Amino acid sequence: MATETVSEQAKRLAREWTPFNLRANKKILDAWGDPAEPPVLVREIHAEITKADPVKGQRFYREFLRPFD
Repeated sequence: MATETVSEQAKRLAREWTPFNLRANKKILDAWGDPAEPPVLVREIHAEITKADPVKGQRFYREFLRPFD
C-alpha cells in the first residue's frame, strides 16, 4: 500500500474535521509534529476546508492557526 501524500492526507482530514470533533482534532494534532510551528499539512487542511465551507474554515483557523499568524 502506498503512503498518502500530504495533499491526500489534508483532503482526508479536512473531510473528517468538524468543530468539536475530538477524534479528528487528535489526528490533526498528532500529525502536527513541531508544536512551535504549524506544518504544511495543517495549512493545507485549512485550505481544503475553506474551499468547501468558508465559515467552517474560519472555525478551523481560530482553533488551530490564529496563534501562529
